[in-house]
Amino acid sequence: MSMDKALSTDEGNIITERQFLKVMCIDDDDAFDFRVLENVEKPVEEVSEFITSKLKIHKNAKWILLPCEMV
Repeated sequence: MSMDKALSTDEGNIITERQFLKVMCIDDDDAFDFRVLENVEKPVEEVSEFITSKLKIHKNAKWILLPCEMV
């Protein structure tokens, strides 16, 4: 492993500080178009709190989480 600080998760996976999640929230109620409501990059540790804070605002939206890593 590189010199990145490694974080252990409950599942035993290793997450480095260079990894993050691209968090997207979309509204696809319109059959011909969709709107991007949120599009942010967050550290893995902050994603749950971020989504929880936005759930009441975007009630019927869909959330997409894309794992990413800085190179």
